[in-house]
Amino acid sequence: MIRRKKQIDEGEKTVIESISHLLLQVRDLAAAEDFYLNLLGFSVRERATLKDGRPLTALNEGLGLTVFPEGADPGFRTADHIAFRVDDLAPLVDRMTKANLSYEAVTSPRYGNSIYFFDPDGNRIELHDQLNIQ
Repeated sequence: MIRRKKQIDEGEKTVIESISHLLLQVRDLAAAEDFYLNLLGFSVRERATLKDGRPLTALNEGLGLTVFPEGADPGFRTADHIAFRVDDLAPLVDRMTKANLSYEAVTSPRYGNSIYFFDPDGNRIELHDQLNIQ
């Protein structure tokens, strides 16, 4: 049985500051690296091996890439989308257009201009700037 902890009082400081990282399981590590490194411009922080023997590519932007464990169902998704903040969407939209990558039209939710698209494994990615924040 899971016990519920007491509600945090309004005046109490939360101990969670921000998202630390996200580890994506992909079918093809080379294709995922090409997408995130060469198309989106991410950079490698380190390459390592996870405790279970799977390769890990850790990126400076808080994303880790690895392959699905042997025997796992690669069709299972655990997240709706991954959002990355960018300084300016325009150069990335231009880069995706030149690479013939489909994306949803730019929208302007409350936190900036935003686009959505899919990586090679079908993970939905959002990029957003903060240019139209009041």
